[in-house]
Amino acid sequence: MNYNKEKHYNKDNVSISVFIDTDSNYGYFEYEVEQTDEEIQMFGEQESDFVEGGLWFDGNQLVDYDGIDTLPEVVIKLIQELDYKTDSI
Repeated sequence: MNYNKEKHYNKDNVSISVFIDTDSNYGYFEYEVEQTDEEIQMFGEQESDFVEGGLWFDGNQLVDYDGIDTLPEVVIKLIQELDYKTDSI
């Protein structure tokens, strides 16, 4: 697939990305939260929290997703910034 649209959000220890292939009306998101230095000192080094899921579109409307119960607001915002509607989700 050719993911020809993408949008990213990075702040502190949070990294979120949305990728969309406009030809197939399919995309996916990645949501990762890494440990802070303070958390590593307190609990030892752990794996980061990582969630990914699929995104299905009908034209410019998001119609379905998987990988998580509720799509995070920041993922919805990134999809909207790529000129897609999310009102049916």
